[in-house]
Amino acid sequence: MKHDMGLFLRFAEGCRCYMKHFSVLDTKDEKEIASGKPSQETIKRVFYMAYPELEKMSKKSGKPIFDTELLRQFYCFEHNRLMHDMGHMACMTFPGYIIGKINGEYVIELEPIDTALRVSSDINLKHGDWVLVHRMNIVEKTTTIFARKVADYIKKLGMDKHLKFPPETIKYLERLRKLKSA
Repeated sequence: MKHDMGLFLRFAEGCRCYMKHFSVLDTKDEKEIASGKPSQETIKRVFYMAYPELEKMSKKSGKPIFDTELLRQFYCFEHNRLMHDMGHMACMTFPGYIIGKINGEYVIELEPIDTALRVSSDINLKHGDWVLVHRMNIVEKTTTIFARKVADYIKKLGMDKHLKFPPETIKYLERLRKLKSA
């Protein structure tokens, strides 16, 4: 079992940017999170939506709360179900594949919906690579098999190629993209 705080912080990056912009995140917490080694208490307080669910999954599975596979299971399945049920498409984790690069940003075709995004990343990627995207952040490169598994799950939630992000979701993601680059 791999303990991966870095993977958790990559999934949480979009939330951190949003909270910082709206002054929900204080300077002390921001510095601690930016260090890459925030305390469990800071994580619990700042990421108050994700943490309790991760804690439940950790207890049920017997895996550490920041276990790599547990984080993937949470963000790609349980979190997706919760966000879908709440109507928060922009907060879901989508698989996507790299279709190009424009001005230093990767162009990603999301699956299983009909949407392409431009996203910057510190991960070195090439055309055809599959990635997981959460709130305008490329979280990690993934396998085709896992990407298809996540896409199939999202389809079961009723989302597929006939669906595009609504205009308000696009506006939110564009604002988040600008916040990330600020």
